[in-house]
Amino acid sequence: MMLRPGAAQCGDAALVITDTAHALDVSLAEEAQICTWIFEPDAAQISRVELVLKSVFMSASELHIYGHSQVASSETIEWSCVSCGRSLPPPIRSVSGFRLVYISSYRQGFTRAFEADLFTVHGGVGADGPITQELLVPYAQLSAPNPGGVLPAGLDWTWAVTVPDDIISPTVLILEDYNITSCDATLEVHEGLPGATGALIKSWCGADVDAEDFLWVSTNSTTFTVRVSVPGAADVPGGFTVSYRADTDLYGCGGVSEGLELRGLSNAFTDGSASVNPLRSGETCEWVIEPIEDDGAEVRVHLSRLSMKEGSSIQIYDGATDEGALLWDCSGCGQIAPPVLHSSAGRMFVRFESNIVQSAEYLGFEVKYYTIPAARESYG
Repeated sequence: MMLRPGAAQCGDAALVITDTAHALDVSLAEEAQICTWIFEPDAAQISRVELVLKSVFMSASELHIYGHSQVASSETIEWSCVSCGRSLPPPIRSVSGFRLVYISSYRQGFTRAFEADLFTVHGGVGADGPITQELLVPYAQLSAPNPGGVLPAGLDWTWAVTVPDDIISPTVLILEDYNITSCDATLEVHEGLPGATGALIKSWCGADVDAEDFLWVSTNSTTFTVRVSVPGAADVPGGFTVSYRADTDLYGCGGVSEGLELRGLSNAFTDGSASVNPLRSGETCEWVIEPIEDDGAEVRVHLSRLSMKEGSSIQIYDGATDEGALLWDCSGCGQIAPPVLHSSAGRMFVRFESNIVQSAEYLGFEVKYYTIPAARESYG
């Protein structure tokens, strides 16, 4: 089963979608209009629903995405784009559904407004045979299809990832969280797409996962697959989170995960710019690094890329707020990176500010962190 159903055009009235998977391919109107879609999948044991924006062309137009629950009669804003150009967010998640509102003013020379795939993760994924979800975005967070915290027997779920072909640097994959204790469930990453999978990049298996498995791995191409399978007849407790990020301009402040609270055992974030593009100007961003672990865990931060102009700054604090001890202060520090920074209580707070002056000479930063949990072996 490939989650790529037919396209739907924007209409005058709200379109209610009850399919478990649907694709939207929306063209720009000749005149101003407001269009609404409601995605309420008709499926039992829904674990979550996801919306993947594959492209946006937003000039003098808006797209607002709400988490929608008909049962609870409630909505929460998940993402808003007002004349945001072509910046893509990571996949957006909701408990039960979405409402999308598109507002166009007039045609701006593009023929397409946005493309999006909507799909459902539910308890019956194992019974329907292999499922493949295509991802055509440069960064995303992938979580186990495990309603109730259990990977169902017979599960065979694959993410087929293609990052834009103008990105030539390797794509970084990070295992953020993993709590599957049995090798009756396997998680693998291969080069290439389904049907033409290449070399095994990385695999994780039950209790054999140790601290080094939470470090970063890289692909050698712009296509790869992530597959989780439970071939046996018994459910397997547990789950995982894997994120990937290509070297490209990212949405917002450069986080791969939704929001700027980083809970995975390892992760990476940037000022939002690709490594060959100028430092983002006029930004103020804050990240809280607080992995899901006990208080005995140690967080280590590494500045893997640094190129900061005058008037821009990064501060890193020990603890979850700026009231902790200041570990490092960069104010227009150029390319002088600190040594690896260590937390004392398993948490760090990072603040970044840049002025409004754009400069092609300075290329921003990349921060990588990893956790040494108290209950696991340490890195060598």
